[in-house]
Amino acid sequence: MNYGTGFIFRNYLIEFSEIAKQYEALKLKLAQEFQYDRVGYRVAKTDFVVKITEEAKNYYLSK
Repeated sequence: MNYGTGFIFRNYLIEFSEIAKQYEALKLKLAQEFQYDRVGYRVAKTDFVVKITEEAKNYYLSK
């Protein structure tokens, strides 16, 4: 994720609290599952981040 998409992702989470709650729940679950595996944790949340980032790009481009 580059800085631009990172900001898009962050802003989208700020704007849509329900998605932010989903991300929080995922991170908490994965933190337990990958307690000693930071790479596994990062990889496991990648699909969610990519999906939401694409949603965010489409949302902001349509404004």
